[in-house]
Amino acid sequence: MVDQEPRCGFRPDIEGLRAVAVSAVVLYHAAVPGLPGGFVGVDVFFVVSGFLITGLLWREVVMTGAVRLARFYGARARRLLPAGITVLVAVAVASAWWLPPVACGPCGSGDTHQDDLSPTARPAPPQPLSGTGIHRVRPVADPDLARIQAERPAVVILGMTRRYAQDFHFTVSGAQWLTSLTHMVTAIRATGALVLVLGPIPDPLVTVPTCLSAHLDSATACTPDRTRALNAAGIAAEQVATAAGGGYYADLTSLFCTATRCPVIVGNNLVFRDDNHLTISYAQWLAPVISAEISSVMAGSSAERTSIHPG
Repeated sequence: MVDQEPRCGFRPDIEGLRAVAVSAVVLYHAAVPGLPGGFVGVDVFFVVSGFLITGLLWREVVMTGAVRLARFYGARARRLLPAGITVLVAVAVASAWWLPPVACGPCGSGDTHQDDLSPTARPAPPQPLSGTGIHRVRPVADPDLARIQAERPAVVILGMTRRYAQDFHFTVSGAQWLTSLTHMVTAIRATGALVLVLGPIPDPLVTVPTCLSAHLDSATACTPDRTRALNAAGIAAEQVATAAGGGYYADLTSLFCTATRCPVIVGNNLVFRDDNHLTISYAQWLAPVISAEISSVMAGSSAERTSIHPG
């Protein structure tokens, strides 16, 4: 006697609902007008799958009095893995063939990131930097201040996203922004830690790999003017706000820009992996520079620094 999973008859209604769900997702990703909520097809598909699997397991319990998990997962693997592996291989080959050469490069480079503004993002714990007693903390709130007070790092480094002003309805370098910056620096300084605020990086104004792929013979075509890529007045205002709270400010401009432009390639390093995130290679190139400046802050030698100074 052949050991088979209990089955119910073919359900054209369920198959039709699956088709609708998948179509909605595909059309949503294709940016078809009129389908801004097409992503809900993913939820519908999960509900349908849950309904079918629950029914299958229930029928097995009724017929046999038990659920044999090994057989259940084996059947799922035999059904899903061949198609899944085929899709992965096809997408990998198609990406290598059709994607612009520079855009395809970061696909396997490990240049990933976490959106700290996502409601599902987990706050990262403070991480030691180079064993110097320096910690990175984000975003600063009462629990973070309590932890800073308890762990007593020598320096706290503050980095701020200035990218999502329109999405989250705030004005970069506006009065509220600057006042909040001063209050934050003051609160951290009250714990006894030095505070180093990182200034903004340039806005490349384009998706850099895509732009470079279209201009392989001229990277300067993708290089923004310094006056457009950076807000010099905003940087100056942040310096003043930081100094008012007793902190130090790192103006990073010289690490990215010349007197007139902000190149998207420095040496052999691609600076941006999209329209605002740094590549891992450039971040690693910056690490010893930032580390040296941090050591300068810790040593208290603020008078003769070129890129970091109080206020």
